[in-house]
Amino acid sequence: SNHIEKHKTCFIIEALSRTETDYIYSVLHSLEIVNKVNRNELQVHLDAKAIIDSSETKIDIFRKIKSKLKHVHINDIHLGILTDTGIIDHKLISQLLKDINYNNYISLEQRLMDLNKPLESIRDSYKIIETYYRDE
Repeated sequence: SNHIEKHKTCFIIEALSRTETDYIYSVLHSLEIVNKVNRNELQVHLDAKAIIDSSETKIDIFRKIKSKLKHVHINDIHLGILTDTGIIDHKLISQLLKDINYNNYISLEQRLMDLNKPLESIRDSYKIIETYYRDE
């Protein structure tokens, strides 16, 4: 563990949706594991589609994970292009992150949509990121 501390390496636990896993499908469960291990090198990861699946888009939950939250996956169902009309409520999720003053990492998690034009779908998704997740 001293080697991990020296290099400031951090491992994160990501809860997934119930269709993707049968173990850690709640961000609160991942927080429970992180708290039991009680090491700064183990932190929480939030996945947008997973918190929708587990009904964890609530400010009290975001406040509970705030001190351990290090990374957020911004994604959509089936890892498609981000939209603001689908099941994933990016406006709500981004507001919850802003409400807890989240300032660590977010990343787009998206599958390759078009092999011939791989950047077009990323540009489309970036519009949602810019609209909702960008610092004001």
